[in-house]
Amino acid sequence: MERKRLCPACRSTYSTLETLDRQTMTVVKADTRQVPFDENRIFQSVNQATDNWHSPDQVRALVRAVTDQLFGSAGAVSVRSAEIGEAVAAHLKILNPVSHIRFALAFVGRLDHRGDGMQDARAFRRWMLREYPHLERLSPAAGLSSVYKIRSGSRQRFDREKLKSSALIAYKGRGAAQEVDRLASDATNAVMRSLGGQPLVTTGQIAAEMMRYLRSRDDIAYLRYASAAKQFSTENDYDAEAISLANERREYATRTRAR
Repeated sequence: MERKRLCPACRSTYSTLETLDRQTMTVVKADTRQVPFDENRIFQSVNQATDNWHSPDQVRALVRAVTDQLFGSAGAVSVRSAEIGEAVAAHLKILNPVSHIRFALAFVGRLDHRGDGMQDARAFRRWMLREYPHLERLSPAAGLSSVYKIRSGSRQRFDREKLKSSALIAYKGRGAAQEVDRLASDATNAVMRSLGGQPLVTTGQIAAEMMRYLRSRDDIAYLRYASAAKQFSTENDYDAEAISLANERREYATRTRAR
């Protein structure tokens, strides 16, 4: 950093360029241990907590800003680890709200976090309203409303009929038309119940719940659905899945007879 200085002898002003001596900088942990300050650890923590949301250059710039803020302002050589977390969170809030929240869940969401941590969803909600007061005025989505498509990275409205259509394909020919329609409706309703009141789910979640339901009821319907959901690409994929199902049924029959 650049500092303006005054020569006591000639009263002239001049500038000095100062850098932090990282070898003398330390971090005081929650248990009072002192460890050397390491910018790489902050870099890794931010990347991990935000799921690599930002480019390496953005994260490095953030780390430098945090370092200068904590150690440069008052010439400090030691800071508490909590101060680092708070400074990172403050910078992330400016950079991107989603990253800020993700980091807070990792930092404030620790059970050993001192102060007002996040013990459950209610505590998290209180934190959200403190950090983002405008959310108080918004009405949360009621029930399942959106689906995140993992492959394309897009978000779409949840379509119950589309989900039922996939179940109809899986159950096709597994009974009379009316029975197949009932089976598909039951599967769709079961998947929606299993996802609870989550307003946003991924396609992966939906597929996993549908496979769980079909696997417990109809081997062929399950294999049809799983082959698409798991993207079977060889005959070995089908054979391995069939062996798994057969073993599962055999073990269940054995347990039933033993009762």
